[in-house]
Amino acid sequence: MNIKNNTGTGIPSNKIDIQIQYTKIFGVPLLKTSFPKNSIDKLVGLTDSLLKDPKHIDYSSHLAGVIKKGKQILMPVKIKETGANKILKSLKNNIKALCNNYIESVRNSDEGSKKMWKDFTMNIIQVWLVSQYKNDYNPPHTHGGTMSGIIYLKVPKRITDNLEVPDGKLSFQGWLPYKPEMLMFNQNQSINPKTGDVYIFPAWLSHQVYPFDFDEERRCISFNLQATPLGKNVKY
Repeated sequence: MNIKNNTGTGIPSNKIDIQIQYTKIFGVPLLKTSFPKNSIDKLVGLTDSLLKDPKHIDYSSHLAGVIKKGKQILMPVKIKETGANKILKSLKNNIKALCNNYIESVRNSDEGSKKMWKDFTMNIIQVWLVSQYKNDYNPPHTHGGTMSGIIYLKVPKRITDNLEVPDGKLSFQGWLPYKPEMLMFNQNQSINPKTGDVYIFPAWLSHQVYPFDFDEERRCISFNLQATPLGKNVKY
């Protein structure tokens, strides 16, 4: 799968060939889409080989995750094997295309954003693989860069189907409008992911992943991207 989009400077004009939805978490835009099964299968195959490679770069010291049974691996910039490298290149192009779409959505929200994001540069900072098993988890944390995202490659059915408990789910932390009857207004809002789901959100938005208590793998690819507006209309 290749999402047709311009990955250079400025807002893309080409259409994206997958359905994209926007919702809001505590008033913050959250992009959601899904990759088709054949694309996810290719990414699973690619990450299978990385997980088996003894030369992989352990990225755990750079991440918040408490991973004891699984692994956290930095995705390589390039892979020697042509087929695998093609999948990796397509993945990064699709990440840029989706983040471009996110910026376009923000840009169209008001006049100030239209001016600020008229032209911009965009660079992927890191892409990493997270393989989690029983009792592995990510405590509340934020990321570096402008935008972050998650691509779900494997989600145990017991996580997807169980709506009553937070086990294995992605949870965002934020603030709801204060009401006098509320003693606490710092809230959690959980996402119930399934295999193939993709989410993109501002890197500063706090989130966590709850542990789960069964012997199946939860696998995802995460990434950080830096988008920098250009030109005289930019104000900091």
